[in-house]
Amino acid sequence: MTRMTTWAVMVCLALPTAATAGTRFVPLPRADGEASALELRVVRYTGGVSGKMIVDVRNVGSEPEGFSATGLYFVPDKAAEQPPQREGAAGPFVARSGRRMTTVAVGSKTTTRLHLQVFCLDYDRPSPTGRTSFKLAGRRLPSQLTALIESGAETILRRRAGQVGVATAAIQSHVWSVRKLHVVQLEGEQPHGIGPASQPAHPFVRQAPGGDVDWR
Repeated sequence: MTRMTTWAVMVCLALPTAATAGTRFVPLPRADGEASALELRVVRYTGGVSGKMIVDVRNVGSEPEGFSATGLYFVPDKAAEQPPQREGAAGPFVARSGRRMTTVAVGSKTTTRLHLQVFCLDYDRPSPTGRTSFKLAGRRLPSQLTALIESGAETILRRRAGQVGVATAAIQSHVWSVRKLHVVQLEGEQPHGIGPASQPAHPFVRQAPGGDVDWR
């Protein structure tokens, strides 16, 4: 278990939830390559450059299984001439009770509603909005990229006494810095390149009302 899981997801409801509109359930990619009984679907996105990805996670297996958002990222679901930014999970992992956790146990044959705090992975693309539809990438981020993002996010939060609201802009800038220095092929690349390697750093983090800093 990596430290990223400490920051990766906010649990809004750790109980079975009714079916809602959204993408279809897809298998959850496992970091260790082993088979998983967990499936995920995107319900909706709220935010701008960064925000919350609201998802349902269900367990189709016969035993409870732990969920970790480490390395998960989301790709705009529709092709566009200028596709919006992809979003990677990174944020506080808090249970409904307020207790910080490292995994969420999803019971057999149950579905859990989660809010994942996500940050933009592409500073050379336009920002998504609440109308942007996303799908889960088929693989998690490469382990080296994940480790660099998580270590920096952990340091930023520690220096700000765990106040995630005031740390949003700094974490987003860190994610962009890591992506600029470590260019890797990810799902949803544009035909002319493999990411933001040749583009200048985004000059600022635009705080989207109701999205970026509302981590309550």
